[in-house]
Amino acid sequence: MDKENGFKKNLKQINKEKQYESSSGSDIDDDLPNNDYEYEKNSSVYTSYFLNSLFSSMKHIFYLFSDPNIKTLPDKQYKIQEIIWKNELKEFQIHYKAYKNIPKCILYPLRKNGAIRSKSFFKSNLIWKLMKYDKMSKLIPKLNYYQRFNHFPCTWEIGRKDNMSTNFQRLNSAFPNDFRYVPETFVLPKDINTYMQKSNENKNKKWILKPVASSRGRGIKIITAEDKIPTKCLISNYIDNPHIINGKKYDLRIYVLVTNFSPLKIYMYNEGLTRFASEEYKLDDENKNKFMHLTNYSINKKSSNIDTKLSNDHELMGIKWSLSALKTYFKDNKLDYSALEKKICDIIVKSIITIADSTIEEVKKLTSLPNCLFELYGFDILVDDKLDPWLMEVNLNPSLDCEAQIDNKIKTSLITDIINMLGIIPYSRSKENKLKTFPSTIGDNKEFYLTQENGYLFSNEEEYIDYLADRNQETSTEIPTKYDQWETDIILYAEDELRKKGDFKLLFPCKATIDYYSKFILLPGRENIILWSWIKNKKKESLYKNEHLKKDTIFFDQ
Repeated sequence: MDKENGFKKNLKQINKEKQYESSSGSDIDDDLPNNDYEYEKNSSVYTSYFLNSLFSSMKHIFYLFSDPNIKTLPDKQYKIQEIIWKNELKEFQIHYKAYKNIPKCILYPLRKNGAIRSKSFFKSNLIWKLMKYDKMSKLIPKLNYYQRFNHFPCTWEIGRKDNMSTNFQRLNSAFPNDFRYVPETFVLPKDINTYMQKSNENKNKKWILKPVASSRGRGIKIITAEDKIPTKCLISNYIDNPHIINGKKYDLRIYVLVTNFSPLKIYMYNEGLTRFASEEYKLDDENKNKFMHLTNYSINKKSSNIDTKLSNDHELMGIKWSLSALKTYFKDNKLDYSALEKKICDIIVKSIITIADSTIEEVKKLTSLPNCLFELYGFDILVDDKLDPWLMEVNLNPSLDCEAQIDNKIKTSLITDIINMLGIIPYSRSKENKLKTFPSTIGDNKEFYLTQENGYLFSNEEEYIDYLADRNQETSTEIPTKYDQWETDIILYAEDELRKKGDFKLLFPCKATIDYYSKFILLPGRENIILWSWIKNKKKESLYKNEHLKKDTIFFDQ
């Protein structure tokens, strides 16, 4: 067994914090401004809230409220407990680390709910930071059981436009009738000859040029065959029949959360943004006006033609609406948004699946921890005049800036729901080679250690580490007739996570679609087989009789 990739390496690094942070490179050095750090240390907010699980073997988790004065629980069976971080409990307080200019939609909910911003990766329960692969590959093996990091190692396979196109084409070649949601695309210089042939067939035809690794509209241009093009770029077919609202072109920013690839769990947020071009759309525009043809907010906010009021509805703000406002517009104009949303959901699941095999493999190389990574994606969807959606790109670090009230409202709720789904468990950083956690029932004097997590009874950490690493390598596709403890943990975590989904909608896995989408995943791994078999089986009580899996706590029957 490769211990470098196992859980043992995680624990051995626990008491090497200074060495780790001084030798990991600039992307994982201290990046917290001193004035913010002093504020956090002297913060008067000492109270946090913890939510119990409906399963007796699962621990209490850190739970956020958008407004701590209004405490709404995900289910009437849940109970909330208030913890004041003083005296002996101070060492358990929730810490988080993020990039320098942290958006207030992340900062405020954490700060208001008693979490402390930290300089240390080691001390942080939550790490929200984008870094290059080489730095990420150093960080992930050092995460401990109770930490959560907001990226998967293969995230650029879908976040870079050239990689996204390559992965799409691979699945499109194997399943040509299922993958038809990306405009025809050429990755230069590889596809230069094909592009030149296509563009010369109609020299007046518009194409859209994008740098392969940029964001927020930087470098995007509308071109024709006569325009000069850079050696390295991506050129896509321009959708010239967009659906128009108030004379203007628009696209959708859809927020997608992947909480795991083993097993794969994909959620879509029910709220999002509708982003408009700032000038009326005209197909015969010869000037290639970017304010007419491009919908990126970062571009159109600079236009002198922004309408500050498209309606009296506070949800309709100039060139940016909420997704709810768009749904209302569709309803008022007798358009079928539910049919459009179904197609969007299909695009999301298939797009994530294009990187599933590579991500599953890469994660297993770096860590044996089952739930330490997650990812928030921003899907940009263009709708044509037939109400068919087209995937423009996937943002692996979607903007969380809150320039307007509508941004703050949507994104704060989004981040709050994400953190509540992550299952963050408080732990002590003070015990050498031990990760002491909260008691399973807050207020007990009994202490629980990693070796007893979720009912495991091992004599020491090494036995538990070896067990996790061994099970992490299983690839059997045999459907179980009963579940052991490791398999039960996969099911419990998924059920508990789904209970706390807030305003997210589970897209995959669902009973009705597992058979269809699973065929696109060549190497699903044992974890996916376990969860799929659990969801699909209609007589769960006959498979596994355990007090942790009661009929009234099952959520995956949908």
